[in-house]
Amino acid sequence: MTEEGENIIYSKNAIEFVTVAAEFVAFVENYQKYDRKNFIEKLHKILALLYLKASLIPEFNSKFDQPVEKFVTEEDWISLKNSIAGKLAKYDKFIRVNETIAQIDEETTSVSVSECITDIYQDLSDFLQSYQIGTADLMNDALWECLENFKLYWGMRLIAVITTFHNYIYGDFDLNSDNE
Repeated sequence: MTEEGENIIYSKNAIEFVTVAAEFVAFVENYQKYDRKNFIEKLHKILALLYLKASLIPEFNSKFDQPVEKFVTEEDWISLKNSIAGKLAKYDKFIRVNETIAQIDEETTSVSVSECITDIYQDLSDFLQSYQIGTADLMNDALWECLENFKLYWGMRLIAVITTFHNYIYGDFDLNSDNE
């Protein structure tokens, strides 16, 4: 465990994670600026860096007993998921992921790439909005909750998307073609 308090939220690793999370959120929000190939290639790199930065933050404790406020609505989530699905088109495949970390030896769940990306976006966007409020305890708990969700949920989705995008980028795919 690290020292509690402001040390973790202003640590180098936390600041770097916040920076990459903000880059991811801004990139996803501006998906329409990119053709499919660039979207996949850039997102592949951001996701790999996001995984690394999240994994470098040491264990620490939350301050409050209640969850941090959520900002991304169900309507926001659906709209973004559908937009990303449209961007990916035929590359919005269903991929197999463990729904939770407890499911390692269980059957996997089939979810679309766009759903995985949107789930990651939702957690990071909620985190960043809470983090920007700027009170130390809230920042601490927003970071703690985001990292717990990374460990238990969206980290596995992130890896599944990285793997899928790796195959698209380095396989024999014309990512800007809509032809089968």
